[in-house]
Amino acid sequence: MKGYYSILFLLIIILQYCFIQSEIVFVFEQFRNGIYEYNPLGTDLETQKLNLNRVDKKISASSMRSFYLLGLYIKEKYKNIINRKINSKNLFIFSKELDIHVLSAQSQLLGMFPLEEGILLNQIEIDLAFPQTAIPLEAQEEINGLGKLSVPKSIKPFALRYFSDEERQHLLSISDECPRLSKVKEKNFEEESFKIEMKQFNDKHGKELLSLFKISNNTLIEDYNYLSKIIEQYISYYRNKKYLEEKNYDINKLNLLYKDCIEFNNKSFLYVEATKDISIISMSSSLKTLIKYMEERIVYDQGYDENSTELKDDRTPKFVMYSNNGLSLYYLQIFLNEAFNIPIRYPDFSSNQFIELHRKDGIPYKDLTENDYHVEYYFNGELLLKVDFIEFKNKITQLEWSSRKINNFCNHKSADILDHIYYFSLSSSILIIFISILRTKYASDKLKNLIDDKF
Repeated sequence: MKGYYSILFLLIIILQYCFIQSEIVFVFEQFRNGIYEYNPLGTDLETQKLNLNRVDKKISASSMRSFYLLGLYIKEKYKNIINRKINSKNLFIFSKELDIHVLSAQSQLLGMFPLEEGILLNQIEIDLAFPQTAIPLEAQEEINGLGKLSVPKSIKPFALRYFSDEERQHLLSISDECPRLSKVKEKNFEEESFKIEMKQFNDKHGKELLSLFKISNNTLIEDYNYLSKIIEQYISYYRNKKYLEEKNYDINKLNLLYKDCIEFNNKSFLYVEATKDISIISMSSSLKTLIKYMEERIVYDQGYDENSTELKDDRTPKFVMYSNNGLSLYYLQIFLNEAFNIPIRYPDFSSNQFIELHRKDGIPYKDLTENDYHVEYYFNGELLLKVDFIEFKNKITQLEWSSRKINNFCNHKSADILDHIYYFSLSSSILIIFISILRTKYASDKLKNLIDDKF
């Protein structure tokens, strides 16, 4: 009898193990840029403001290494996706146009597709791979050294896309693109609760920061936005023991300042720049696109014939990468917090978040439905959300704003001709109804007059 129960228990364990197994079929990644290369400590605030707004800012060498290692992590974790079979139809790379974002993305790609793992040529392609001009004999040795690689120590090249106009309006520089939101932020800045937070921070670290940044003004409030970013940047970049010892600065004291600055930055984001409404408006366009990508993967799976000998051309996205700023990471977290009550984490430099679409194993492709998929959300490697795909889609859809609603809120001119057709049709319908009412009233009055005349 004991043996029977042991076998039954073992079968239950095996069934449970089979049930929970799944395969990742789609990944969305969003990450913050690395630390900038900056001037030495002690540079005056005005110079720092100019540096902060430079378009050609570069990320530090340590940040490049950090993103390269993140790429290696991605290559290993998602090896069923990130391999030689993936192409530009499956991998979408979006970036802000600033150098810091582009370089962050490029550094990560080097880890995802290491050197000598680029495109390989067959013999016919090798024979055809010569330019129109003659190749000098001295180059023959180098040509022979290429072997089957398209270029020496190649990586697999992919197109780096910038954000679309719609995403730019609703995600990137939303304060500039949406004046109404700028006014909302200005109002948030004037809230008494935020002023109290700033006063407490100023009382605790004001003198220290005035000295560190050579600020002549005795208040930090008017420069809080620049100061919070500059402080975070400096302390992240210079938390190097050797450098600080040379400057006679106490590393423990700096770490305490860093901790308080991060806490203040977090509150300044949540109080002013990344409130619930701002975050939902900012992420609606991208999350709508994300749901579309996931649905495309599911439809592809459902039409896949595992017994067919013909290769089906897979043009659906498998990995979508967004290189962006810290504020955008807040927007996504707060949107998900509103939908699923996830905790909110501070997006330090090089922070990353992943949304994965999982397909349950052991089900024939033709029998798959949306019920067989679930979504997982990770922030810096920490699992913060696991939910069925249908619930994920429904809650996101309930919260998101339509393009028309955002356009109306921000006073944007919609580029969608359907919007113009909609408004034209609505106006025409109202006009027709109005004319019908007038005609009905006219006919009614005429009939009434006839009856009065008759009787």
